[in-house]
Amino acid sequence: MIRLLSGLALLVAVPVMAVEPMTTLRDLTRPAMTVGLDALDQRDYPKALEGFLSAQALLDQRPMQVDSYEDRAIRAAVAYLTAKAMGEAKRGDPCPILTLARGHVASAAVLAAKQPKIDHMREIGNEADEDIEAASVKFGCTKAPPAEKGTIPTKLAGHYYLSGVRETGSELMLRPDGSYEYFISYGAIDQFSQGAWQKVGDAVVLTHTKTPSGGPLFKLDSLEPWDVDAEAYIQKARHEARVKIIEAICPFLAELDMSNVSVPPPALAVTMPPVSDGEAPKVDHALVYGRAKASEAQSRRTYERAAQAAMALGNNNIDRHDTARGMRYAWQLALDELQSARNRADSDEALPPPPSLPAKCQLPRPLGADEIPEKDWVRGFGVVVGDPVAGAKFSNVRVRFHFADGQTMDVKTQRRGFAWIEKQPGVTVTAISLSYQRAMRPDAPFERFAIANGAEGVQRVIIDSRQLVDPPFDEMRLRIDADGLIGPRGRGRYTKRD
Repeated sequence: MIRLLSGLALLVAVPVMAVEPMTTLRDLTRPAMTVGLDALDQRDYPKALEGFLSAQALLDQRPMQVDSYEDRAIRAAVAYLTAKAMGEAKRGDPCPILTLARGHVASAAVLAAKQPKIDHMREIGNEADEDIEAASVKFGCTKAPPAEKGTIPTKLAGHYYLSGVRETGSELMLRPDGSYEYFISYGAIDQFSQGAWQKVGDAVVLTHTKTPSGGPLFKLDSLEPWDVDAEAYIQKARHEARVKIIEAICPFLAELDMSNVSVPPPALAVTMPPVSDGEAPKVDHALVYGRAKASEAQSRRTYERAAQAAMALGNNNIDRHDTARGMRYAWQLALDELQSARNRADSDEALPPPPSLPAKCQLPRPLGADEIPEKDWVRGFGVVVGDPVAGAKFSNVRVRFHFADGQTMDVKTQRRGFAWIEKQPGVTVTAISLSYQRAMRPDAPFERFAIANGAEGVQRVIIDSRQLVDPPFDEMRLRIDADGLIGPRGRGRYTKRD
């Protein structure tokens, strides 16, 4: 569970304004903490431990007597995260480091009490102590408290939504059978939890169900017919392959890093009249539109000439192709300005034709699968990997297709969790193997599944994402308040909706 103390540590990784002294602990430890936090996000615990130990070594060089309350909070965060990475990586004893973190939290509260304007440190200290205590239980430093006995009142079951917490969305489903599903999203972080709930006193207690270590990550779901969405992937890939061939013949069409290309500005330049007090600027949109058309036409002709000159010498003249590419960017900017000016002028005039390029450089128009008769579809066998509970699809999952003749083919899922092979006469998929390799699972094994009818279709695969992300809590208490539930430490309210 990484909540408050990791949040404090994130302060270290966020650049500060230049006016702040460069001797703060935040500045001192930022590079090492950035490495540790990035690795922790990927659950690469050995690398995270290296980063946090480097930060701890830097902190040890700074006497604590000169600490501010924020410095002491950062020391607590570094110690907590070091202990967490140490425990997860199973390297060393995290318990003494957790004790150190608890001491830093207490001393930070003492320093904060001396500054009247800092009135939130008590709440922060309580949250940090909870995080540290949870880690102590997890790594065996202290014994877990005995489970409390409760009941499962049917009237509390239902779908709850969080309100009252800025930039945070959360839902909770309490089922009458005593199970629950929980989701929370804040910033770029989405977290999920499933488990059991019960009423204990005046609170609802959620207990996260830990996924068995080493359990299956994947399981087969339904095998569905090949459809327009699946065909769209093949048609897009084929179009991109055709474009790549043309770009190899006509290099000025290929995209490059704009920082390495000199792009002349569009010819259009509108000088706004001076604004006097109380007078809004007046713009003749028709005049601006006329200038934009002239600018686009000039840029298009310049681009056409540059393209012809580049192709006259083949695809080996880098300078001429770079020049033509720059003219293409300039024309695209002028076209964008023309479209904006046309809209402001409220004109329904058609846009000008595209540039006239050498025949071999004409890019084909991409066709959507819905524009192609089904009898002309390529078709194939695809795999979609996702977690329906989390509502997420997973890219970069390795998929190995096994064929009846003993051959295999490896691909990776792309956007929206899809991977596929094109249909070939007489070729049948007899099995698929899947592996999701991330920093915390660099040697993740393949899990193999037999396919009964693999001539054509889309096999949906469920991935247990609980094994890939840390849950938001091991146990959480929500105080019952009339028909709602109050969040931990009084933050937000979960309201039931029909």
